[in-house]
Amino acid sequence: MISFRALPCLRRSLQLRFLMAALAAGPVLSPLPAETLTVAAASSLASCLDDLHAAFTSAHPKITVQTTLGASGTLFAQITHGAPFDVFLSADMTYPAALIQSGLAEGPAPTAFAEGRIALWTLRDSLDLSSGLPALTKTRSIAIAQPEYAPYGIAARKALERAGLWDTLKPRIVYGENIAQTAHFVASGNADAGIVANSVLHTPAYTGKGNYKLLPSEGLVQGAVLTRRARDNPAATTYIEFLTSPAAQKIFIRFGFSLPD
Repeated sequence: MISFRALPCLRRSLQLRFLMAALAAGPVLSPLPAETLTVAAASSLASCLDDLHAAFTSAHPKITVQTTLGASGTLFAQITHGAPFDVFLSADMTYPAALIQSGLAEGPAPTAFAEGRIALWTLRDSLDLSSGLPALTKTRSIAIAQPEYAPYGIAARKALERAGLWDTLKPRIVYGENIAQTAHFVASGNADAGIVANSVLHTPAYTGKGNYKLLPSEGLVQGAVLTRRARDNPAATTYIEFLTSPAAQKIFIRFGFSLPD
């Protein structure tokens, strides 16, 4: 029978045995927690993000990337209202520059990582696109992204205005919330033709379908920015740096982008 006086000695003995066993087994290493990176990306980048993030996580396996897609203006509004994004990938430089100016993002300027083009696209075999935008006068409905918050929509409207066709064709236009929905309007037959991002036509769902013609326009420089929320997140900084790496640039080119000057 163990007396109460013996209990402290027994407790110390057991503690010593556990300590000796632990030392004999070697040090216990706790695995480092994986880092999660939240990225808000313009829909024009949807075609290349799977390959882009596969290359990134292959080089940085401890970082998990979570992506939200949408129109650049919509994502900009979400960030200004506190959405928990670490990185913002915009279809232009205007929205990320505005975040920097308002103190909601880091850096003197956004990082330019790719340049997009707009293209005229149709699934109607009878519609000849060789004349470019004037071909739209033979359509009943035309899809473009909403110019109020989608940079590719702004580019589409400017192209129509330069061609002197905006006022004539405006009644026929249907607006997509983002460039992905705009392309869907054409693919589903809800629009005879559309002015879409060239990169969208490089997605597996649309590659080789219908006819398209690249349109002369100012290139849309895609801009990346680190949000204020991620100023101390090394994973976010690593991701921004990766966007201008040779590995990332090859992916952008493969999906219809060019490289910014």
